[in-house]
Amino acid sequence: MFRAAFFAIGLSLVAEGALSFDLNDCIISGMKGVSSDIAARQVRYACDQKRLAFRQARLDQISQEFGEPLEA
Repeated sequence: MFRAAFFAIGLSLVAEGALSFDLNDCIISGMKGVSSDIAARQVRYACDQKRLAFRQARLDQISQEFGEPLEA
């Protein structure tokens, strides 16, 4: 019980910054030189995929540190 409570508190403290991925920055940097709607959609899709991969990698890292699996 204590371990679960400690885990929840620790997760809430690190989740704010640890799981952050700036989607807007990704899109803005990816849009440089893009002039078509199709390319813009591809940039958005690529940034969404990158955000999901970043989030999963960070959840896996936190799970290994705390020894309990996390699911998004």
